[in-house]
Amino acid sequence: MKMDTEIRVGTSKKYKQLYNDLKEESVVKEMHETFFICAVLGHRASRRSKIADRDDRFWSKTFEPHEWTTFYALRLQDHNQDITSIADDKVVIRDMEEYANAGMEILISEFLHNYLTSEESEPTLDKTHSAELAKDLLHYLFNQINQETLPAP
Repeated sequence: MKMDTEIRVGTSKKYKQLYNDLKEESVVKEMHETFFICAVLGHRASRRSKIADRDDRFWSKTFEPHEWTTFYALRLQDHNQDITSIADDKVVIRDMEEYANAGMEILISEFLHNYLTSEESEPTLDKTHSAELAKDLLHYLFNQINQETLPAP
């Protein structure tokens, strides 16, 4: 647990263009932000998805300290607060990659499908309909938080 800066963080090749599109359309500043959102969504849903076609996307040095802290907290939660479970940053990142992969599936099915030209082999943003995407994504994420914190009717 040292917030290793020399780990290559991977995502599914299938989502390469989507990660690029979200950055190019200023929905996020950096790819690690999309990864973080997706990892949290995947963990929240208790869903992991192995990456069959892993593609290096960015370096772990781009993660902010609060992102690393969240990754450690998620792994600790998964391992009954066993501090040794966060000793190896590569293992932590590999787990987060699986959560992020599942989180991207969730993000597409629950939200991004309205903004894509295709959901098939390699999802891409329909840039003619992405003017409000950043604001709409924020609204979607706030709704996800509210679903957890508001009491059931």
